[in-house]
Amino acid sequence: DTNFAVNYISKFLHRSGKSIKFAGNKDKRGITSQRISLFKISIEDIEKAQRSRGWDRKMELTNLSYSDSEYRLGLLSGNQFSVCLRFINGAEDLQIAESVENLKKGFINYFGMQRFGAGHVP
Repeated sequence: DTNFAVNYISKFLHRSGKSIKFAGNKDKRGITSQRISLFKISIEDIEKAQRSRGWDRKMELTNLSYSDSEYRLGLLSGNQFSVCLRFINGAEDLQIAESVENLKKGFINYFGMQRFGAGHVP
């Protein structure tokens, strides 16, 4: 999740987690990407941290650039998801196609920490 990633990144950059800002929380069980802002940290320091021996290779910081602005909670206008459906049994092709078209219109994500505030996500 986002807080884990922020704490992890701040540890390797030897900075407080408060120096890393983001606009929204990501789910614990997804392959996600997110824009973050890092206060007074050079691109070189970020790249060096990612090359270090203990860096988790599943976490990648890319598209690095400098900016005068920072991200903060609430700046997101929405999210985009890719959904993969597997092993659909007992449904006709037409029923599946209609369901996929309905999903394309959007749906509310009721799952994960960002919807309930805290706690265990199974």
